[in-house]
Amino acid sequence: MDRDISNMMITPLSGIQNDQFGKENNVRLPLLLDRVMEGRARKSESRLLQLPAELLGDIADELADDKPTLASLALVNSDCRQLARSCQFAEVCFDYSPQAIGLLHKLLDECLERQNSSRNLTIGSCIRRVTMAADVQWMARRNEKLYESIWGETSSQFTKEDTQLLREEGSKQYEAYRNCVLRVISGAMPNLEYVGWHDRYLVYEDFFALLSRSPAQHLILHRVPLNQPYILEPPVTPATWPLRSLSLSVREAFRFGADFGADEQTAPEEPLMEGQRQDTPRSMSLFYITLFQRCAPTLEFLKWSDQSIGLGGAPCSFGDTRISFPRLRTADLLYHSKLDKTVFASFLDAPLRHLCLPSHFDVDQLREPLATLGTLRHLETLVLPQVDTKEKASLLQPFLTRHPHISKLSVSEREGARGDDQFLSSQIIPLLRPDRFVNLRSLSLAFGDGTTSAERGPRSTTIPESSLEAIGKLVSLEQLCLSAGIRYGWRTQWLINHDILRKHLVGLTKLKKLAFSRDTYSPNPIFAMLDEVEGYYSMRDVGREQKAAARARPELDNSHEGLADDEIWERAHRNLMLDEADKYAVLLPDLESILCGQRPMGIRRSPGRGGPARAFPLTEERDECYTFLRRTFDIDSPVD
Repeated sequence: MDRDISNMMITPLSGIQNDQFGKENNVRLPLLLDRVMEGRARKSESRLLQLPAELLGDIADELADDKPTLASLALVNSDCRQLARSCQFAEVCFDYSPQAIGLLHKLLDECLERQNSSRNLTIGSCIRRVTMAADVQWMARRNEKLYESIWGETSSQFTKEDTQLLREEGSKQYEAYRNCVLRVISGAMPNLEYVGWHDRYLVYEDFFALLSRSPAQHLILHRVPLNQPYILEPPVTPATWPLRSLSLSVREAFRFGADFGADEQTAPEEPLMEGQRQDTPRSMSLFYITLFQRCAPTLEFLKWSDQSIGLGGAPCSFGDTRISFPRLRTADLLYHSKLDKTVFASFLDAPLRHLCLPSHFDVDQLREPLATLGTLRHLETLVLPQVDTKEKASLLQPFLTRHPHISKLSVSEREGARGDDQFLSSQIIPLLRPDRFVNLRSLSLAFGDGTTSAERGPRSTTIPESSLEAIGKLVSLEQLCLSAGIRYGWRTQWLINHDILRKHLVGLTKLKKLAFSRDTYSPNPIFAMLDEVEGYYSMRDVGREQKAAARARPELDNSHEGLADDEIWERAHRNLMLDEADKYAVLLPDLESILCGQRPMGIRRSPGRGGPARAFPLTEERDECYTFLRRTFDIDSPVD
């Protein structure tokens, strides 16, 4: 399964319809000319090219999106060509396209030239970021017969053996391509800073041998299957792997029995390491131990996910000895449910500023590390997802109480929590006294009470007014996010009441950002008896009220003629959300942006604040804003 190239022709399913807002990356990408020249003197006597590298970098920034101008600049002379390349190739994606393969061949030539001590200027020296993410369409095009044999109209004409042979040929072709990418990453890109590996295809020991010898200090391994848990130590890897940030999501390859093996390809045999026997058992714990031993001294950011959830197995352990992370500032463990006490203790010993605990964890494994911890003096951000049992709530209460100095807090309860299982209102919010959490600037709370039941009856939820009243007293807040009910998919169940919210939040005069996620509204009254508030965004029923509301802000639209009902509904909904945002802007004098009804909006105020504040849309379409909310209210990654 993990060595089946056909899996890379399928677009992964997602319960998110639109999530574009907040994904913009404003980091300057082009490297300075002196870096990409690799110590060679500039040959041109042009006054422009005698400017300091920093000024040339600013000029390159301005040209970064102007491809025709960059192409013309590259033809002037060798110095200009390298300046243009610093923009054109600052970020490279190997997506299996003809363009990516053509670039790969050029980089392989440069790799050989470097081995022969060539002094030619290179494309590789301009590359700052590499992403390995095969595009499903290019995978299908380059394996047309395989695609046809599985999903095509003539698939019945292919035998099982034909398909299996095509799979093997496609896999070998991809593996050769993948090995070449690894080779140029390790040997042709001296200024490489970032590698993002997103191909979900089996990797072997040489994968880590080559990656660990690249200059990249920021690494993402996203859902990468390992042929086996490798032991990452010399001679496989260097003694140190000086990573600064690591987003780690790997697992051991799936193995099926004989009943499932007819279509399953067998991974090639690998040579044994020195002193290793064929039957030497390996565990993912040993893989993680040896990996962290290589990079822990320099690691500043770690996002660690467990891809074996639900498959059983022992928790990940560091054994009897903790691993020291002297520079670790961020530990995001949200999606790792199998950590033992030595692992927790190792991370809690670090000088953390930002901590996200797992959404699921063994309370017994975390109890002792938390009890002996004391206070994380430098902690700024704390994320407590899935407070879903009384035992877990009781464990986390004193931990939260010991850290009143934090500036950002995000807490959620199980989305289906009801009654006595709703610990957010009863055990967490009462701790947030404004006289103790005086530094709290950011708060995100996700309430439960959601349901996916198909039974008739109300499927809406609300946030208790007692909780809203307590939140409204946290006058230090500068940003606030609230949500309730089911958190993904088409069901939106928080039947929001903006009048009640404004009544309780009016005292938060320092608020700059306000976000309501998973909020919904009453549909057309003819459907009210069905309690179908969760289908508000999918039904989009249009009546007289919607048609009138759609015309309420003519300055935002060119024409209202000939619109389909869906377009009328979207305009009406946008305008209704802008009306609500206007009301918040009047009450909250520092408000700069608001999200409600899946519409991110900005606030425009008159100079001197003498005139009315007006909300305006920040996007053309509705957006669920998952990325924006995560980056703003939880832990933001320096590499994602």
